[in-house]
Amino acid sequence: MGKRNHGEGTFTKRRDQNGKVIGYRGAVIVGFKLDGTTDRRWISGRTPDEVRSKMEELKTARNSGVIWSSERLTVKEFLVRWINHKKMDGTRLKTTSRYEQIVVKQLIPTLGRISLEKLVPLEVEASLQTIRAASSVKSARRARTTLSMALNQAVRWRIVPFNVCHSVRPPAIPNDEEAVARCWSAAEVVRFLEVAHSHRLYALFHLGVMTGMRPCELLGLRWKDVDFEAGLIRVEQDAVLIGGKMHIGAVKTKTSRRTVTIPADTVLELQRHFERQQLERERLEHPSADALRMRERRLTPALTYDTSDFVFANELGGVTNYHNLYRVLQTLMVKADVTRIGLHGMRHTHASILIQRGVKPTVVADRLGHKDIAFTLKTYAHLFDEQRREAAMPMADFLGTRETAPEVQRPIIAPVIRVLN
Repeated sequence: MGKRNHGEGTFTKRRDQNGKVIGYRGAVIVGFKLDGTTDRRWISGRTPDEVRSKMEELKTARNSGVIWSSERLTVKEFLVRWINHKKMDGTRLKTTSRYEQIVVKQLIPTLGRISLEKLVPLEVEASLQTIRAASSVKSARRARTTLSMALNQAVRWRIVPFNVCHSVRPPAIPNDEEAVARCWSAAEVVRFLEVAHSHRLYALFHLGVMTGMRPCELLGLRWKDVDFEAGLIRVEQDAVLIGGKMHIGAVKTKTSRRTVTIPADTVLELQRHFERQQLERERLEHPSADALRMRERRLTPALTYDTSDFVFANELGGVTNYHNLYRVLQTLMVKADVTRIGLHGMRHTHASILIQRGVKPTVVADRLGHKDIAFTLKTYAHLFDEQRREAAMPMADFLGTRETAPEVQRPIIAPVIRVLN
């Protein structure tokens, strides 16, 4: 048999212990595995023609793109590879960390031992039910979304032919469990800011309520991003908590990178905060005699002020820890006796007050940095009730005229009934 051309595959004879030919084998390279090695498929048959025919079928399938990887991966093994891939493909660290948490705590415990190529919709359904029972509907929906994203990558890598999550509907959220963003009323905002006024981070809470900036955007804000004269703030970077440490990076999306206008009273509060911060730095770099004696008594080294330019820095000039800020918020809310909210609650408060004041949804979405106005409408749908009621206006108001709308003539039904009778 002459030498075969490149891509035609390997063809050999099968012999028994005595050297007698008992059949034939053929191999065709159909692609590459995830580790870069060739993926070779073997075919057996009793006659050369049978093997050649099967090899041709395999090559046709390869060339038409319907051959899938022969790697025998479990769901766990694949998800670990997928997470490592996400860490290297430019995905934000915070996003990758969230995916990894869902994979490790929810998907691997419920699906990890199953062979990836044998994963079926019923097993995914059972996993989501387990996650829902142990946590919440929201957690189950997030788990499905994460698994679906991973399986989409598996399809692109040609490990599986299709994404089984496409046959699994997200767990429905019962009406009584639909989340409504918790926020303060205008009166509660006033009460909280009065209590927080003496705190060193008062300007952060003031700015959070007045701009709707995300907590991570507030913590990552730099003085060079603040234009006092124009009354503008450029949102370009954020500070997020990952694995117990704060990480500084660019904001999440293009729409998050935005310019936010601020009123004159907010500009004034930021200027006061800047002056207070400069005093903190002065005291740290040039301590009083009493402070020096106390430092010598405690044998503590001299401290230097961090020059990272954070607007809402900690006492040493570094980035403020997210958990520390949350604890401050909780303490102040107790003193102010207002509705308990999280740090994102200030953002929701800003949006809700704007909507109640009749600001257009497009403006609200732009101010919050939402990618799609549909998300704004969905998140704050319950706050647009007043606008819906106002839309049901009299015809004169609707048409822009005070003329009385013409009466509609009713059909004469009674005489017709008498004639028919």
